Amino acid sequence: MKTLLSSTLLLIGLAWPAAAIPVTNPGFETGNFAGWTQFGDAGFTGVDGNRVHSGSFAAYFGNGSPGGISQDLATTIGQTYQISFWLTQEG
Repeated sequence: MKTLLSSTLLLIGLAWPAAAIPVTNPGFETGNFAGWTQFGDAGFTGVDGNRVHSGSFAAYFGNGSPGGISQDLATTIGQTYQISFWLTQEG
């Protein structure tokens, strides 16, 4: 079973009242996790062109030990931010 985070992961419909948060490689359009830090069990993770929501690539996270990706984002104290992503889960 793979859980897919679409190519729109974390760019992702970002709607900011004032300033945009620069997210590196938000849709995985580099074809890899460039700009993201992988943690935990990365044995069942990757980027490919299967089951894409938009763009050409999607990240996937399958069964195995818990793991994921992260990225530090520069924000401003007191500013409101909305972050969203597209997710599909099989099985």
